[in-house]
Amino acid sequence: MAREVTAQVRPPRTLLLRYPFGHPLGEPGNTAQHRRILLDLLDLLENSKTPGEMLESPYRWKRHDFSSEPS
Repeated sequence: MAREVTAQVRPPRTLLLRYPFGHPLGEPGNTAQHRRILLDLLDLLENSKTPGEMLESPYRWKRHDFSSEPS
């Protein structure tokens, strides 16, 4: 969630979200949002070819409608 900290830790792959701390998967109770973020993360884990890749999520806190997302 913090690019600077993540860069220092150097995990194998990272999905960066612009969400408040304490909400790594999004808004409480928003299962469509949680599902979409988890699917994006699994896709990154499966398809990333670059060690240390940091992918920035296009989603913004309380600005993206996840109800119409494909599953």
